[in-house]
Amino acid sequence: MTDLSIVIVSWNTCQITKDCLESVYRETRGISFETIVVDNNSEDGSADMVARDFPQVKLVRNPTNAGFAAANNIGFEHCEGSFILLLNSDTVVLDGALQKTLAYAQTLPKHGVISCKMLNADRSLQANCSMLPSNLNFTLQVLGLYKVFPKHRFFG
Repeated sequence: MTDLSIVIVSWNTCQITKDCLESVYRETRGISFETIVVDNNSEDGSADMVARDFPQVKLVRNPTNAGFAAANNIGFEHCEGSFILLLNSDTVVLDGALQKTLAYAQTLPKHGVISCKMLNADRSLQANCSMLPSNLNFTLQVLGLYKVFPKHRFFG
């Protein structure tokens, strides 16, 4: 059985998709995984690059640009893993992150969705969640108090 199915949507992102896939295969060890790339009718050779350079990838060539959400749904149809990861094509996987995230997910059987720590290109923390929209939360975000007090229950 496959532990993890990784779904990547591409649309005219040849080089960054290649960088993403290279990092997935370089940094992911100790788990069984499959990678599904759903190409949204790219015109830059993205799909051909995946087929040529990553023959182990399940490549789905959409005849039109179905959009990000629909392409992910198409990718789901090809998944065989116990867990599914939606991975943006501009992601570079670091330091065994996928097996660490999978191990954590396996400890949370009642959770439907989790995320891992995300970093910007300069390795600073990238916020990948936010508070529910409200005037107060918007004000806190604009003031940047979550950066000043990252561990504070209210501001962080």
